[in-house]
Amino acid sequence: MGTDTGISRWKIVVLFAMIFLIGALAGTVATKFYVKKRLIGVVRGGGARRTSRIMRRLDRELDLTPQQRRKIKKILLQSQERLMRLRDSHIAQMREIFSETEREIGSCLNHQQRYQFQCMCKKMEGRWKRHGLMRMPRNMPPHREPRDMMHHPQPWRDGR
Repeated sequence: MGTDTGISRWKIVVLFAMIFLIGALAGTVATKFYVKKRLIGVVRGGGARRTSRIMRRLDRELDLTPQQRRKIKKILLQSQERLMRLRDSHIAQMREIFSETEREIGSCLNHQQRYQFQCMCKKMEGRWKRHGLMRMPRNMPPHREPRDMMHHPQPWRDGR
């Protein structure tokens, strides 16, 4: 009978440990999806959603008059436009740095490695676009597609 109690206690301990681990795993997964959704929502939502959210909060907490709402909304929209221009200029600079880095790495690789590297870069850019990250600035042409090095052997993107 003494061994039965030992086994029962062991089973209870294992059961609680499993429940704890499953709960921790579920919490981790749920948190990851929630944070990812919120981050992507903020990035994709843009200024209009942000302006609307700010206006609702200000109106609710400050009890704004209709005249105040109009003035504040105008201020927020102007601020949003300035922020978009700033974001666009930084994205353009970041894309140039990425392109330069790709060219420099490509110049160190052989023909097959360059092709594989270009495919890797294309996949990464696809992920960024899919999640709304690194959106193209309004005044910048899209990033060039990697060349199909298997069918059209050519030097790296910029002709090196």
